[in-house]
Formats: sequence, structure tokens, C-alpha cells
Amino acid sequence: MAVSNPAKFQLMVDEHLGKTYSFDKPLTRVEYRLWRDVLRLLEIDTVDDLRKLETDLVSFFTSKWFRLLERPKDEVKSRENRVAVHPLWEKVQAAFVRFFPGEGKPIESVSFKRDKPISCEPNALLKQAKGCLKTAMALMFGTQTTVNTVYDTLFAWVDGMKHEVFIGLNERAHKLQVVTGLAVHREHDENVLSAKRRVDDWIARLKYERGRCFG
Repeated sequence: MAVSNPAKFQLMVDEHLGKTYSFDKPLTRVEYRLWRDVLRLLEIDTVDDLRKLETDLVSFFTSKWFRLLERPKDEVKSRENRVAVHPLWEKVQAAFVRFFPGEGKPIESVSFKRDKPISCEPNALLKQAKGCLKTAMALMFGTQTTVNTVYDTLFAWVDGMKHEVFIGLNERAHKLQVVTGLAVHREHDENVLSAKRRVDDWIARLKYERGRCFG
């Protein structure tokens, strides 16, 4: 840096290391990066927002996210949170507080806003649901011999969930349309109607005997 960016190097010496620093000592740089996703989770949109959380972030990153312990980690397994930090790391913590003082308010716990966004892509959700169903049925029933066996099992599960799905569907539709302002289509497309007709025809062909159903 002394060659590539001498001005920055001089600032580092004057503002961070001090003029009495001896360059025969090892020097380690400790850096934390806040990527865009993290900034969004912390609801940091402006420099002022960052300034308000500065002290909290410094405490979180240097005390919980990463720190150097006084003893090797393999000696204190499952007790890391109760072991003191290394004296050198205490200096690192103090340096971060000194150079990132924030607004001087008491330190508070960092809160990540992990509210799940509402997806507006039904096709993507249907693909996700299909994948989840396949995995769940594979775990529950293993390999199947015929398509009809899979269909019967899936239909039985859907039939048992229809009332819950009906209530939840209306609640979600109301939330999507009223709360977010999205237009939710109420009509079924031809593929959905065709699938429903096939199910209705299949049900009509079923025969019941002694409380059991035969296709």
C-alpha cells in the first residue's frame, strides 16, 4: 500500500497505527462486510440508518459473529460462550468501538427482519409444492408400482385437507388482494377445469362396498 496508495497508507499510520508503531511487528487486518441482503434484513437504506446501528453492529460482529478466544476452541467445545476472548481480540473490539462510535446510545441486540416476502408467481409455487409432495410421499410410502396407486394416495390426502385448504385459500386471496393490492384472478383456466372434470369422472366411476372404495 505504501507504493500503490501512499496517501491511504499515511492515513492508516496517522489515524490507526500511530506514529510510534514499529513495522517489524506483524500486522493483521480485521474486516467485516455487509452485503446488500444483510443491509436489507437490517433495514439499512441510508448512511444515517447505518450510523444509528453502528455501535450495535460492532458489538454483534466482534462479540458474537466472530472472535478469538483465550483458549483453543478444541479445548472448550460446547463452552465457547463462557470462555474469555483473547487479550489481543479485546484490543480489536476496543478499536472498532473507538472508530465506529455511532450515536453514543446504549448497545442493543441486532434484529434481522426476516419476514418472508409474498410470492406473486403461482407457477413457481406450484413447482415447489410438487417437489415437496414428491419428497414427502417418497419418505412415507417409498417406491410405488403404478400411477393409479400414487393418484389414490395423493387424492386421499387432498380429500382430507380440503376444508383446511378452502379456508386458507380464501384468507391468502384476501391478503394478496386487499393488503398488497395485487389483482387475484378468480376464474379457472382451461387446464384446471379439465383436471377437475377428470377427477369428477373418476369419482363417479368409483364403487363403494362395505365402507371401502374400489376404482
